[in-house]
Parts: sequence; structure tokens; C-alpha cells
Amino acid sequence: MQQTTTSDARPTPQTEEKLPKDLEKVEEVEVRDSSDEKPWTYLQLLRPYRGIESDDNLLKVMIRPLLMLIFPQVLFALVTFGLTYAWLNILIGITALVYGEPPYSLPVSTIGLLLIAGIVAELIGFISGPINDWTCKFMARRNNGIYEPEVLLTYLTELISSSA
Repeated sequence: MQQTTTSDARPTPQTEEKLPKDLEKVEEVEVRDSSDEKPWTYLQLLRPYRGIESDDNLLKVMIRPLLMLIFPQVLFALVTFGLTYAWLNILIGITALVYGEPPYSLPVSTIGLLLIAGIVAELIGFISGPINDWTCKFMARRNNGIYEPEVLLTYLTELISSSA
């Protein structure tokens, strides 16, 4: 009976003689992965700088996230987020200047109370996410179970009209 090679390409006794000499000697290589490393101590975790963690070029690593700006969704979110916080900082900075001087001459405690309306509006914005989800599901049920992205425009017009 003649033996042939098996499916995983292991040599059988008949083909063993034909192997080159360099394949006969296999060196053992020690393989280390992150599970072999000892964990950091608590003080090592508190270090502000832990050294270089990547072999990539530092400039390439710093530029890589900026490539996300070619996507319109990311750019829109960046501009919206930036403008929102810019207006918030301007509002807080200008409020004390305007209402602290004559003709208003309001005390500091009253000026602080002027910003409570913004906190209430922020809470309303916080619950608008679940309301949006509910509206999308409701509109999809009315559309025979088919969700269409245009449903979000309905909710967006409600938000714009209520904020104005």
C-alpha cells in the first residue's frame, strides 16, 4: 500500500526522504504577547507620560484623525459643536459685563439666576433624543413598518420651530 501526503501537507514516510535539509531542522522560537507582561503598578498607571506606545511616525499619528474631516457628517458635527460652545462662552462672558454695569447694576447672585433658563433648555434638549426615537418608530408604524430617513426631518422642523 502506497502512502501519500495528507490534507494538511504533513510528509508521510514515503515522501520524508525528499525534503530539503533546511526543512528538517526547525528552530523553536519564543513567542511573547501582552499576556506575558506583568501588569503596571498603581503608581505606574498615574504617570502622565508612559513613553512611546507605537512605532508609527508621530506626525502621521497626529494627522490621521484630521483625515476624518473629509466626511461631511463629521465636519457638520464639528462646526455645530464648536459654534454651540462658542456661543455659550460668549453668553456667559457678556452677561456679567452687560448686567453688572449701569443701567441694570444687578448683583452677582441675580446675574447667576439669569442663566437658569439655559439649564432648563439643556434639560429639554437632553430628553429630545428619546422623543426623536419615539417619533421615528411612530412614523414607521404609520408607514406600514417601513422606516424612511425623511422622518427625521419632521422632528427637526419641530425642534427648529420650538427653539425660535
